[in-house]
Amino acid sequence: MVDKLFVLLTYTIRYIYAGVRKRGKTMKKSTPALFNTVEDNFKKYCESTTLHGFQYIPRTGKIWRSLWSATILLAIGLAFYLLYQNVKEYTTSAPITTINDTAASLADVYFPSVSICNVNQMRKSVLKRSGFIEEDIKYRKYLINYYMEGSQSESLTTTDEKKFYELLGRLEKNYNWNKSEPLGSITTQKCEDMIVQASWKPEVGQVVTKYNYKATRFVTDYGVCCRLFPQLDLKSENTASETFVLQDYFDIKPGVRSGDLNGLRLHLDVEGFEYAFFPRESVGFVLSLADARDRPVVSQTGFFLAPGTDNRVNVKITKVVTDPGLIDGYLANQYPPQRRNCYTDKDFQPEFYNPGTGFRYQISNCMYDAMVHKILENCTCRPTFAKFVITTQETMELDKNYKACFGDRLLCVKKWTDKWGGEEDNLDRTVNLLTGKEEQCLQACDVQTDNIFISSSQYPSQYTFPDRMDAFCSIVTKVRDRICKDEYRKYSFESQFPNGCLTYNRYPNICKVSSAEIDTSSLDKDFVDAVVKYASDNFVVVKIFVGDPYYTQIVRSEKISITQMLGNAGGLIGLCLGFSVMSLVEMFYFTITSCINLCPRKK
Repeated sequence: MVDKLFVLLTYTIRYIYAGVRKRGKTMKKSTPALFNTVEDNFKKYCESTTLHGFQYIPRTGKIWRSLWSATILLAIGLAFYLLYQNVKEYTTSAPITTINDTAASLADVYFPSVSICNVNQMRKSVLKRSGFIEEDIKYRKYLINYYMEGSQSESLTTTDEKKFYELLGRLEKNYNWNKSEPLGSITTQKCEDMIVQASWKPEVGQVVTKYNYKATRFVTDYGVCCRLFPQLDLKSENTASETFVLQDYFDIKPGVRSGDLNGLRLHLDVEGFEYAFFPRESVGFVLSLADARDRPVVSQTGFFLAPGTDNRVNVKITKVVTDPGLIDGYLANQYPPQRRNCYTDKDFQPEFYNPGTGFRYQISNCMYDAMVHKILENCTCRPTFAKFVITTQETMELDKNYKACFGDRLLCVKKWTDKWGGEEDNLDRTVNLLTGKEEQCLQACDVQTDNIFISSSQYPSQYTFPDRMDAFCSIVTKVRDRICKDEYRKYSFESQFPNGCLTYNRYPNICKVSSAEIDTSSLDKDFVDAVVKYASDNFVVVKIFVGDPYYTQIVRSEKISITQMLGNAGGLIGLCLGFSVMSLVEMFYFTITSCINLCPRKK
């Protein structure tokens, strides 16, 4: 638009100049007349214009004329300055976020996946089977410090070192561990032992319940955890985590029903008798909620749940969406990612955490990628969380070229993970595969935030628990038919519950056919008390649900529209000079008439 006006003005000046040059001699002879004509036209314009102050210039004496002229020039200068600032703000301002809807439909939101991490990362039964329990505690500490924790440990003598590697060799042989995987992959609790019961309503009127479910195991910054995707794992009775493929995670549909009856209900077993991970003092689980396509930073977003509690996790959702016009519409070129302060998958793809490995763009995934690169560069090893369920060429090269982090290198990893996302160490930026350049991690353009509110009560009730057959029988069958039949797990169990297996084997046939037929009042009191005691010491019940039938939607949109910018510009110029559209017409009219009057007519 500006270019066209400039060309038009140029041609107009050339035309006038050509006419004046053609009549050069005439113009020279009539120079006084020319100035008189210009002066007369200017006086007429000043007397008739709607612009403020101009009418006083031809009416007053020289002093007042000079003052009014200076005042008008200052007003013009101020107007142009304000106009410049207005245009600058329009062309450089970041988008603004505003609350668009405080009661938006839940049809647009996703129910989060749940990452469940046992505080204990070393089972006692693993140490027992490998011979560590019978030996001095220093060997266990050295094992955990060197291969898992990344903390300083007392050095072993030559004799002790020989003994340690003998025990380590037994562990490697018993569990087929070749050190290419983190030690936690064989020493942490199995998901089928952790998730005793999981219930979910995929459709109205349909409830899917699974027992001792083998969920997906994955490695986080907190350790090896289990991850449950309700929309996939509990879609039907026949689904299994081993069958999921990449596209399944991206095909999860939005849509949530509110209320605790429509949420996810879990019965988790902490197996406190297996605890042997001395660096952590507490007992229980750390849970973290995240989108199915995100890798949660559990150490920052996780929350504790203690055994012997029934917990309600009420999720209140806030979602930030970006005006499509800023991303793919007519404003896309005007608002590149750095100006709108957010990315989509089309703008940024980290090397490891990208759609090829099952992840969308999200700032947490971007910072995970930055952390992996920093550790590879400085520690020359592969951190435990750089392990992917779905592999790509990049992740296969990572596994091939870098060994898992142990010993001093694990100390190096801990040094960097303590600085997660730190700007001073460039942990807030990583390589963008789409541009080949290192760029800063920004928030995703569309992001859902799950704000959680937790309330707890004591579990179980000693008065009613024996009558709850599902929970009662899940403990009986697990202890009697699984734990007590494993030599090493039985050792761990009876170290906390002496002669516990004898108690549970007293009733070898209950809970095998139909739990509803059991009359618990006919069972021995010490047997019932043992089951209640196990539940109190080890069980965690958690209900995760969306409490409100709506969510708060925040929209990222253009801060100043072209209409607002023009309105502001007109208001500012009008404030200084009284300028309006009609003033522009006046200026155009007097300019044309002045040009006509300047050109001599043929007689």
